Amino acid sequence: MCSVSYSGAGGHVDVDYDTVPLPSASLPIGIMDSPYYDCTAQSLYWVDLFGGSIFRYSEEINQIFYAQIPGYPGISFILPARNEPNTFVIGVENALYKIMWDGMNTTASVIGKITSAEDGTNHHTNAAVAGPKGAIYWGNFGPKLCGEDQNKGSFRWSRKGGKEQMPGMHKTSNSLTYDYKRGIFYHMDGCTQEITATDICRRTGKYSPFRMVFNQFCLPQYAAPVGISVGSDGSLWVGSYLNGTLFNIDPDKGKIINTYTMPTRLMGASTFGGCNYDKLYVLTSQLEVDVTNGNVISDGKTNPPPDPAGSLMIIHGLGKGRPLRKPCIGC
Repeated sequence: MCSVSYSGAGGHVDVDYDTVPLPSASLPIGIMDSPYYDCTAQSLYWVDLFGGSIFRYSEEINQIFYAQIPGYPGISFILPARNEPNTFVIGVENALYKIMWDGMNTTASVIGKITSAEDGTNHHTNAAVAGPKGAIYWGNFGPKLCGEDQNKGSFRWSRKGGKEQMPGMHKTSNSLTYDYKRGIFYHMDGCTQEITATDICRRTGKYSPFRMVFNQFCLPQYAAPVGISVGSDGSLWVGSYLNGTLFNIDPDKGKIINTYTMPTRLMGASTFGGCNYDKLYVLTSQLEVDVTNGNVISDGKTNPPPDPAGSLMIIHGLGKGRPLRKPCIGC
């Protein structure tokens, strides 16, 4: 067990973490993203944005499984479907698909397409989250990442309500989350380094105008904030790709509570897990991409980055988080 360092007003603190290696040394490791913890399965799910793989970490046996879907590269997110075992929603190119996966086989199968957005463009789905009544919220990005125009939308889909575009345009929707307890939906544009929020009524699904929550990351241009997790106190936890800092943010005051120095600059999104939601699962990568234009700087093969890059980190002692909801495809 190793430790993550925090230096603040209370002095220096070391927080313990474990690492779990990926299942195959020959498996390409791109950029790990979109983690989702499912207490029912006691499993963490996530995707590799560039490698075209989906993953499951089984807490019960401390093992990682992965699968690919022939003909469907570049999977951007995975969400377990409500009341449908072994069924998931994934994002591929600019569309959402329903798939089947037993969580162990190295191949998953597509059931069908759910919907798509911004057809006729080269935009791709990015982050996604389930909101009130099982609706799916997601946003798009482009192949040049932060070198793109600010013309990517975010969307909501439900079986009864269909697809609708939400207000505002972005360079990239690289993280979305929904705080069910407070009824707040958060959107983060990693390129503008801004978190915005709207209040969504759990009964009707109506939302308020978006408001600025936080824009003080002050990260260098080559880095980007990634992933939003909600703590049990309503605070936000955000990582930083190519910077290696974990931020704990007060969204009501728009201020940083604490920052933690991670053991790798190639950190990705994170989420709370364990059925007590007292572990912070942090994804890491080996692929280094220039976020200003989408070009690959290092593929992680010729000069592999040092550990724990390319593994799953499990951090203990950061408090508890709030669980995510599952999308309901048939509701």
